[in-house]
Amino acid sequence: GAQGAGRGAAAPRAELRASGALCALSCRFSLPAPCGADSAVIEAAAAVSGASEAPGRTVVTAYDSNVAAQVAFSAPPTEGAAPAGEAPAPAGRFTLSLFFPRSNAASSADGTVEAYKDLSAGDLSRAEAEAICSVHAGARRRTRERHSSRWVGDFGEWKPGEGGAQRSERAVVGSQAEAMRQLEAMGARVFKRPPADARESPKTGDWGDLAGYDAVKRQVEDTVLLAITSPETYADIARRTRRAGSGKDSAVPRAVLFEGPPGTGKTTAARVMATAAKVDLVYLPIESVLSKWYGEAEKQLAKTFDLVEQLEQAVLFIDEIDALATSRGGGEMHEATRRVLSVLLRRLDGLETREGGLVIAATNRKQDLDAALRSRFDAAVCFDLPSSADRAKIFAVYAQHLSDDDWRLLADASQSFAGRDIRKACEDAERRWAAAMVRGETGSADEGDLLPPLGSYLEAVRQRKETR
Repeated sequence: GAQGAGRGAAAPRAELRASGALCALSCRFSLPAPCGADSAVIEAAAAVSGASEAPGRTVVTAYDSNVAAQVAFSAPPTEGAAPAGEAPAPAGRFTLSLFFPRSNAASSADGTVEAYKDLSAGDLSRAEAEAICSVHAGARRRTRERHSSRWVGDFGEWKPGEGGAQRSERAVVGSQAEAMRQLEAMGARVFKRPPADARESPKTGDWGDLAGYDAVKRQVEDTVLLAITSPETYADIARRTRRAGSGKDSAVPRAVLFEGPPGTGKTTAARVMATAAKVDLVYLPIESVLSKWYGEAEKQLAKTFDLVEQLEQAVLFIDEIDALATSRGGGEMHEATRRVLSVLLRRLDGLETREGGLVIAATNRKQDLDAALRSRFDAAVCFDLPSSADRAKIFAVYAQHLSDDDWRLLADASQSFAGRDIRKACEDAERRWAAAMVRGETGSADEGDLLPPLGSYLEAVRQRKETR
């Protein structure tokens, strides 16, 4: 009866329980923390009311304790089934129960929704199946929506007769814009996806000025980019190669580690990948999370994950993650760091159950990362220092007027340089040559074809070596 209910909403798993003459249908699913309690309660009440034989009437039973709060909605009893003034027993009627655990970290504590129907009193009706699917779909949808803007002003959009509360596209876009605003206010940088009418970007190969690193680019494309743009292929391979119940049902990564020395293109690769995949990229610098106030760092980190989840599809890029989660070896980890690491581990674990989420973390010192954190990453991409051939390709990007032989000479002179070092050296050569032209030391400043010669670049490389 659940098939087709909820206008295409995915139906949660259900189980039948039999004990003697009692046969009951029960299903349970998570209510993600960002959803908030109030809107979930309202939607559950509306769903049960719409499924009952007496629309507009719902029996509410609530319990509260130091451990959890529970509120249950069930269809009203038939006339005369219970004495006046007494709460009717829920047995035999369709019931939706919501559980909200008490927690000091409310943003990371998930609730639970449970649907129950005693089949000895009758089969599960289509309306009841639709109510379950509606609440389940709402819980999944609102993982990406901000609590304070999720339902306010949208009550006029509700259509209970069509499978629960329906949201307008305008409201969803508004909540995403608010999430971006809050992320930027916290110190994160949001690189928005190309507009829908932009020129179609190739799936692979469009790496802009990130020259060299051909093997690394191929690994990023195979591991991350193509998995985002063609997830159905990766999922199909997993379904046909894995035994049922073996764990994840897809090879699409949810957490990827970029490791390597500074300046080797980790951040640039993430931006290129996000642009090609047409998803938003949220760049989280370490200083936007760390705080001198006790307990603030883990709250900032949890809030960042909450806000990113509100975006339709986005990549969260955490730079210098080793500063957040150093190794716990020897038991010397500070309590504040331990709390941050705990939040990070829980959030990475939660990515397994959320569609479209991807976290990329970058580190210069993989060996300093906590072992538990390293094990959370589905894949790792190593950005080593560029080879001599790669350095020549990078010089060809920033000094295109020179010859092939000049690029090879510069590559030989810049051993141990990262891509960023090469770019900085070329910029320094340009500045010095421009200053010399202004002073009239290279000829007429009006001759626009006068460009820095090989010697200027070699001198800039030499000085860069001395000052690194």
